[in-house]
Amino acid sequence: MFVGPDLFNPPAHQGWITLTPSVTLSGEYNDNLFLTSRSRRDDVVLAISPGLTLSMRRPNYRFSTGVHTSGELYLNEDNLNNVGNSTRFFADWSYQVSASVSLSLVDDFVFSRDTNAITSGGVSAGRQSAWRNTLTPSVRWQATPNTGFGLFASHTIIRLDQNTVDLRDSDTYRLGLTADHRLSARLTGTAGIEGAYIDTSGEPSASTVTPRVGLSYAVTPTLRVYGNAGPTLLERDGDTSVSPAVSAGLIQTYKFGFLQLGYDRAIVAETIGVSDRHAFFGSLVVPALVRRLQLEFTPRYTITNPEASSSGDTVNTLSLNLGAKYQIVRNISVIGSYTFFHQTFDRSRNADLDQNRVFLGLQYAYPISIY
Repeated sequence: MFVGPDLFNPPAHQGWITLTPSVTLSGEYNDNLFLTSRSRRDDVVLAISPGLTLSMRRPNYRFSTGVHTSGELYLNEDNLNNVGNSTRFFADWSYQVSASVSLSLVDDFVFSRDTNAITSGGVSAGRQSAWRNTLTPSVRWQATPNTGFGLFASHTIIRLDQNTVDLRDSDTYRLGLTADHRLSARLTGTAGIEGAYIDTSGEPSASTVTPRVGLSYAVTPTLRVYGNAGPTLLERDGDTSVSPAVSAGLIQTYKFGFLQLGYDRAIVAETIGVSDRHAFFGSLVVPALVRRLQLEFTPRYTITNPEASSSGDTVNTLSLNLGAKYQIVRNISVIGSYTFFHQTFDRSRNADLDQNRVFLGLQYAYPISIY
């Protein structure tokens, strides 16, 4: 789930090692600051956001990492003025051990007081301190020119400042094995199995096993469709249930960018605990429709059914995020975004909420080529 502007926008990589410090001065209007259904409070937030990215590239080795945080000044709610109200960090490492074996490690961390930015379903737990970190190591073996195998693991941590009956911390551990075989020039078959252990506060832990089979087909040189499915066996507190796991979508490439549409259903940990999540998502990325102008539109709609909740209420969320970046000169860019968020409950209608956020910032980034 992504909410708001992307401040990781360094200029193009240079040389072997490139270090890019940056600073962003911004203002944002938020018409529902506390993500509540009643007593809405709007505010204008001024911020300064220093950041740093590092990239290293060699023929068989790639590493990139970045971090940014913010100091915020609220025009109305001045008691919220603080440094570090939001922080993001990422690290992406890959190494080609040999012609057939590659390793990778990805870490993604986000700290925010906008809790709808923490989980993949984007269920809001109101305004409070929350953070998520996902660490994913993986290895791939290209056994033959047409057949490959992959092994991956991941650990996702979700922590909330306030744990209540329906708001929960969680740890999710996953381990999976995948295989793919090129059946023809356009068609690739896939198969895999994944196991997960989900430990949530205040409710029984859960374990899942999900075998999947699927296909990926290049309809044209610029259009690819894919899909995979299988049953998820969920074991919890001595009871076992079965639900479908489905992932499907398409990717269309254009001269000016690309369009992606998809659907995904899975058992995941949300801010409301272990849930059966349906996600409909899209992404339209236009990196160079007009010289120096980048546009991105990412709508997402999710239906989240909690597996164990005192209310048993299904949560529906809609997020529309429109982002733009215009490079004025090589080191200075204007960044803007508009985010609409809407959340409804099937039973508790009085808890429905929505939020509009408009962001505008000026970023200075200075790349330093070390080698």
